[in-house]
Amino acid sequence: MARTGDELYNPSTGHRLRFRQTAADTGGALVEVESIYEGSSVAPPEHLHPGQEERFEVLEGELRVRVDGRERALSQGQRLTLAPGTAHTMWNPSAQPARVIWQTRPALSTESFFEAFWGPADDPEWEPPGAPRALELLAGFTAEIQLADPVVGRS
Repeated sequence: MARTGDELYNPSTGHRLRFRQTAADTGGALVEVESIYEGSSVAPPEHLHPGQEERFEVLEGELRVRVDGRERALSQGQRLTLAPGTAHTMWNPSAQPARVIWQTRPALSTESFFEAFWGPADDPEWEPPGAPRALELLAGFTAEIQLADPVVGRS
């Protein structure tokens, strides 16, 4: 169970999360994380959140985002709100880190999803799940996240 201040890291994408507000803090209304995208981070597969809105505010650096197939940059001070069901992905193509405040509303089981795909930031031995296991895990979080192209990751 995530607590405010906990940090998670996914070495395969170069993405770090620090919980600012948890579902317990907000009565389930939202989860808020500070997200750091390392330089030259990798985009996750395009995905959507069927019943959740996401809000992003870039605090530092720049991100590339693809929303419903259209790509653009988000720079420091810019915000992006994604309605439920909007296909998207984002990454940091530059050499400098990008820092973002990211809210997911309502929280649902988002924290558990993060914990399944990101490991403790202080555990250098943790490795993200491989493709077959990731697809199994995703099947348990369909209220929170779905692949925009369900064929991604299958061979």
